[in-house]
Amino acid sequence: MTPEILQARQRIEAKIQELAELLDLIDGGPEMPELTPPEHEHSALVEQAAQWLADQNPPPRPIVPALKQRFGLTCLQACEAAAMAERFRLYRRVHG
Repeated sequence: MTPEILQARQRIEAKIQELAELLDLIDGGPEMPELTPPEHEHSALVEQAAQWLADQNPPPRPIVPALKQRFGLTCLQACEAAAMAERFRLYRRVHG
């Protein structure tokens, strides 16, 4: 990847984190305390949500509440899944 793409990706990820924090504030705080199970269980649910979202055409709007409701994710997890789904769509377009 070019430096410009890497910088843009970092800015997007920072915005996702910022938006997730704002959504948590709007919702009255994070839905879940810090999780103690192995991280792979946590990330597997985010990946599953991302795969589902990437397969939706058109994707549900608004995305974050839809993912929270369907998969029981926190705002941050839903934002991570949305970003991952966008990468999945991009990879599909690039690699067929």
